[in-house]
Amino acid sequence: MNDYISLYNLYYQNREEYEEKYLSRYQSESSIHYDFLIGKNPAFMFLHPNHYALVVEIEKLDKDLFALSNLLPDIAKDHFIKNTLITEIQNTNDIEGVISTRKEISEILAQMELRHGDRLFGMVNRYRFLMDKKKVPLSTPNDIRTIYDELVSQEIQESDPNDQLDGTLFRQKTVYLFRASGKKLHEGVNPESEIIDMLSRAMTYLHELKLPALVRIALFHYLFGYIHPFYNGNGRVNRFISSYLLSEEYTSIIAYRLSQQIKQERKLYYEAFEKANSDKNKGDIGTFVMMFLSIVRDAFQSTLNELDERYSRLRHYSKKIDQSMFANSKIGNILYILVQCSLFAEEGLKIEEIANYANQSEVWTRGKIKDLMRFNYIQKSKQGYFYLYQANLSKLDEISFSGSSNV
Repeated sequence: MNDYISLYNLYYQNREEYEEKYLSRYQSESSIHYDFLIGKNPAFMFLHPNHYALVVEIEKLDKDLFALSNLLPDIAKDHFIKNTLITEIQNTNDIEGVISTRKEISEILAQMELRHGDRLFGMVNRYRFLMDKKKVPLSTPNDIRTIYDELVSQEIQESDPNDQLDGTLFRQKTVYLFRASGKKLHEGVNPESEIIDMLSRAMTYLHELKLPALVRIALFHYLFGYIHPFYNGNGRVNRFISSYLLSEEYTSIIAYRLSQQIKQERKLYYEAFEKANSDKNKGDIGTFVMMFLSIVRDAFQSTLNELDERYSRLRHYSKKIDQSMFANSKIGNILYILVQCSLFAEEGLKIEEIANYANQSEVWTRGKIKDLMRFNYIQKSKQGYFYLYQANLSKLDEISFSGSSNV
């Protein structure tokens, strides 16, 4: 299989081959043509065998991730998803320079009914939709505006009121994207009527089932970034939509990993936008699709590696508990609950959470927690008015005997 090379790169490597390659791709049966321009060039997507190879690779990784996630106990899985969700929200904000902390996001997630006025409430609430597997309408430009209103509008209004929307649905004025050096990279689509028209067409392409879902998600992600319908919040809205679409097609955990992977490969991500937008790329969106698929592949692989490592450690500590004086006991079950928390979450558990997981009373649970702390098998920290508990994994590593608990 020949390696894929973008027209943008080929322009600088071999000018004669560049023109020939453009014509062969543009006229290829593997190309799909679209009714709009990228800059001055008719838009098309040339699909190379490497695009399909990446799709196949991702499909296999998804099956492996699904199988592994189903091996996890519910407590471990729930805490991994919650922890990853918090990290994803923080990362999607970080990419845009929006300051947010894990504590702030976690507190909103824990007290949704009381935190409607918080600037990040909309962001947390929308990402919680992914956890709850709620449907997000994505058929019309009005649906895009609804996502914007619920996801980022409150934060944007508080941080920079000048960025509030002034059109019927989107922006009326011109918006530019710049390099750090000040060089202009891209001008968003104008006027608003064209924004609405292009988004309508982009959503039609998103739902054309003749292409693999991954290719359609990548295509829409590029077109949304190219159109740039808002003054602020485009990146966050775009990444949320892609995360939602991934959650609909693949193992749901991957929906909480996209922004993290994009942040890690930010240079590649923005270069792909720049190359696809360039006149030298001749309107071939396949350049961006290749990059996006590689980032999704990397997100799957890193998630699979991380879960596999944590699951191996969970089995290790489960055996340690089975070798301890707490084997096959209710107190051993509490220790196993706290091991899951230590391995799959950033924060510990409150007494009432432990009691709920163990299906025991808080009074009984509090007494057993004190017993375990005397043996130094539990670590305690304070968050506000509450104490949080986790397993002391270093202490568990010292266990090397068998026996039963009389505690």
